Amino acid sequence: METEPSAVREWASLLGRLALGGLLAVICVLAPVVAAVLFPPLAGVPTALVSFWVWSRFGAPPMPGFLNGLLALQGYAAIFGSLLACIALMLR
Repeated sequence: METEPSAVREWASLLGRLALGGLLAVICVLAPVVAAVLFPPLAGVPTALVSFWVWSRFGAPPMPGFLNGLLALQGYAAIFGSLLACIALMLR
């Protein structure tokens, strides 16, 4: 019986976590914009705030690792961009 995880299993686990993190980032970025388009544009702002909370709770941790840090910052920046897009839709 093998006591250490194999390299293939470690890579599969890493790629799976990155794929789930990327999918969560896409959902968190698109949710405020979709809410602002389907409902009054003001609905996108609280949705963006909830997306910030969801990303900080379930998204990629900023440490350890360079790739995790980049994914975490990219998620925050993209959600902030969608918040700005919702504010622009409100002011339009």
